[in-house]
Amino acid sequence: MPVLVDCDWGKKNKDVSGKYGVRGYPTIIFTDPDGKEVERLHGRDAASVAGQINGVAKKYAKSVAWAEYDDDVFRDAAEEKKPVLLFFTDGKAKSAAQEEVFLDERLEKPLGQFLLVRHEIAKECDFCGSIRMRKGPVIWFLDPLAEEPTKKPLYKVTSLKSAKNLAGLLKMAHKRWEKALRKHEE
Repeated sequence: MPVLVDCDWGKKNKDVSGKYGVRGYPTIIFTDPDGKEVERLHGRDAASVAGQINGVAKKYAKSVAWAEYDDDVFRDAAEEKKPVLLFFTDGKAKSAAQEEVFLDERLEKPLGQFLLVRHEIAKECDFCGSIRMRKGPVIWFLDPLAEEPTKKPLYKVTSLKSAKNLAGLLKMAHKRWEKALRKHEE
């Protein structure tokens, strides 16, 4: 979250200017989410300012570590003893909104119980054609130990979900995975 603190050359917010050792104005300091200084603005021309802002934003932007859908996904998930969350996106507004929901802090721990896979829906994609996937957002929860995991998902979500709703679905899908895992181990 961007924050601007106007210290007005020693008259206001002396604690902030003192903390960061500000000696002249204007001074622009980039901090991490905990307030630790990571960089100071070096250039003053528009191109270098924009480049530095974008560079810092990329380093500290929240993101989900999505795997790509490939032949190794189910093997990797099985080795980690995790179910697969397969997110289908078509790049449109609803899919983008759902992807933003995955960034909610409340979902960090429950999402960590899954191997997260993101797949772009495309007309020329054989996989999308074989499962008749035409538009997103769609979320499938899959058992990586099943003979054909995509033939019988543990659960399917076919509409945009809030973080609160998705948290409940993650919990329910993980319980289904645990039940399936027990059957595999019998």
